[in-house]
Amino acid sequence: MLGIRFDIDDRIWAGVIGSVVPNVMSTVYSELATTWNVGEWVFRFGAQFTDQRSVGDHLLTGKRFDTQSTDLRIVASFRNAVLTTAFTQNGHGARIRSPFRGIPSFSSLMLSDFNLANQKTFKVGLAYDAERIGLVGLSGFISYARGYNAEDVSTGRSLRDNEELDLTLDLRLPRAELHRT
Repeated sequence: MLGIRFDIDDRIWAGVIGSVVPNVMSTVYSELATTWNVGEWVFRFGAQFTDQRSVGDHLLTGKRFDTQSTDLRIVASFRNAVLTTAFTQNGHGARIRSPFRGIPSFSSLMLSDFNLANQKTFKVGLAYDAERIGLVGLSGFISYARGYNAEDVSTGRSLRDNEELDLTLDLRLPRAELHRT
């Protein structure tokens, strides 16, 4: 595994990481991101590209596979609120695999990675830290994603669309010192 990140300036960075498991598969992941401020607003744009393919003796599946995934993300934050939108397009050849857990995708959620062959996914999310309105330690987010157009690679048949809605609330209590008596 080898990776490198370039900080082009204070607002723009790019990175690439590659891994090879001999006779199993190789993965190359790249990302480009930028951030800019407009008054109290902060905007972030990101683009990812993943190329994944079997190598050598194809021990993972017993046959050759290759696929790609392209992701775009736009994030807008204002004060303590963050709105995120993302779109992912997976290649026709195979699903994106995650041998080390975690999919390199802006659309991945808690239960579904939306990593199927030919799947397109749209995601939207909103996060908020309630400290600004006096609720110190309370934050949360809600995210929704819908995946569509996925196909079963072995049969070429269309798969059912899938969607996921996640809601998370976090309460972080103030740090307290414990004293022995």
